[in-house]
Amino acid sequence: LTGSVVWSSNSTAVARIGAGGLAKSYAQGTANITATSGAISGSTALIVTAAVLDSVKVTPVNPTVTWVSPTGPMVQFKATAVYTDGSTTDNTSTAAWTSSAGGVVTMGTDNTSTAGQVTAVAAGVRTITATIGAKFGTSIITVLTDKVAPVVSLTSPAEGLVTNNSSLMVSGSVDDVNATSVTLTLNGGAPVSLLPL
Repeated sequence: LTGSVVWSSNSTAVARIGAGGLAKSYAQGTANITATSGAISGSTALIVTAAVLDSVKVTPVNPTVTWVSPTGPMVQFKATAVYTDGSTTDNTSTAAWTSSAGGVVTMGTDNTSTAGQVTAVAAGVRTITATIGAKFGTSIITVLTDKVAPVVSLTSPAEGLVTNNSSLMVSGSVDDVNATSVTLTLNGGAPVSLLPL
């Protein structure tokens, strides 16, 4: 009989009901929903309560970055609170952020402008968790090994130098703190190791 009865609500400010018995809420409170067929009717109370936190969504979802020294990449995660009525709020700054372990990433400070910021410090995989009340959401960050060759910049000697000296002081820099040794090849000869001063 659901589709053939006449539906009504005694408080349309709280909830309204259409053909087929589908009710839609508009405010907190109680509305009596009545179904009438001829001289016969029946009613029930529909109680509308405030929306409560249903889940936490963490984005970006499972990102992958490459560790490049000396300063690793930073990923800004966002915590979105999802409520039972479908509404959402951005709770990035107020969520409690944690990493499954240390050594691969460092976490920003909760309740500050760095909340949700994750900086890679080494290669590996970590689970990032945002907790709001009794609910939490996660995202897995994968930090890949740096496979980009370091850049060696020579500051001495000057480019195009011609010398007959048997020894020559060579100085410069390497843009990768993980480069443990650097070799220099002169005119196709045997590699010469460059040692830090």
